Amino acid sequence: MTARSCRPWLLLGLALLACEEGETPATTEPATPALASAEMSPDVTLQGTIALPINQSFSGTGVAFGITQTGTGPAGSFKIGNSANSQDAFLGRTTGTGNAVHGVATGNGTAAKFENTSSTNGGNTLYAFSAGAGNTISAVSTGTGPAGLFITTSTSSSAATLSAQQAGTGTAVRGLTTGSGNAGYFEKASGTSGGATLLARSRGITTAANFVINNPSSFADAAFIYTDGTAWAGHFVAASATGKGVFIETRGGAGLQVVGGSKNAVVGTLTGARALYTEESTEVWFTDYGFGRLDHGRAHILLDPVFAQTIDPAEPYHVFVQAYGDAEIYVTDRTPTGFVVQLRGGDPAVEFSYRLVAKRLGFEGQRLERAPWADGSVDAH
Repeated sequence: MTARSCRPWLLLGLALLACEEGETPATTEPATPALASAEMSPDVTLQGTIALPINQSFSGTGVAFGITQTGTGPAGSFKIGNSANSQDAFLGRTTGTGNAVHGVATGNGTAAKFENTSSTNGGNTLYAFSAGAGNTISAVSTGTGPAGLFITTSTSSSAATLSAQQAGTGTAVRGLTTGSGNAGYFEKASGTSGGATLLARSRGITTAANFVINNPSSFADAAFIYTDGTAWAGHFVAASATGKGVFIETRGGAGLQVVGGSKNAVVGTLTGARALYTEESTEVWFTDYGFGRLDHGRAHILLDPVFAQTIDPAEPYHVFVQAYGDAEIYVTDRTPTGFVVQLRGGDPAVEFSYRLVAKRLGFEGQRLERAPWADGSVDAH
């Protein structure tokens, strides 16, 4: 038989002999085991230790390092016991197109859980950074639970439970659902604590919050705001002296609808802020006011050319006149370009005012339209 020379190889606690044909054994003594028993913390049980550090490469197609736990303990644990150590307890890195870290739950547990158990630790429980064009965090749930859950249990914490920052042109946080659930859900469980349930702030020149429905057949509201409290359901503040209030744009149809309340202009007086009420009508009217004076008992008033572009002057319109003197006057010859004020008796050069009320262009046929979307919100009288 050909003699062989053998060298001891250490592999995860097994002393193996690697021998080459044609060489004689170097020794007949048994190889020293690589794993020797060691004292560990109570929550760890080992048969021995693995010689560290281990840093090697693998070029196969299978799993480079795998541990399967068939008992009740964890499959793996990475700890740093030095409080002065600022390195990562676990680092996942990839130069390919896959995930650096991938957590999969095929049972009823959580795919990934991050905890900060120190009450004095002001650091992030989860910090995600991306220098590329992809998602910093991608969480997918094919079960019935949430894809992501962020909780702050400290009542003294003033930090954000979830903070997302975007320095590019993309979205910092995006909620997407293809089912019947909510794409985003924000809930404030305490009824006495301060702060907003959802705060959207922009320090640049962009919109702080944007609500969009891109489905033309959708009957849902782009934004629905509801309150059971005594404060406003919506509060809009333009803090700049040159700022604007609320802008509503439609492509026709209903614009601003107020159900069960009034529309007011609020102005300050010596006795406090006062509400002035909007006049409502059964049809869609636009109004213009002006002054005139009779010349030899007659005055021809032309419609303001800009105002005439907002109404339908071919439709019959109203003109109400008031004389400021000893005269009786009346209106005649209403045309799409203007009207005539005529003297019946009295001062032929009297001053007067007029109020012109005409149909809004594009809304000429609307009168007391049904509002079925509000049938459940108002009571019949």
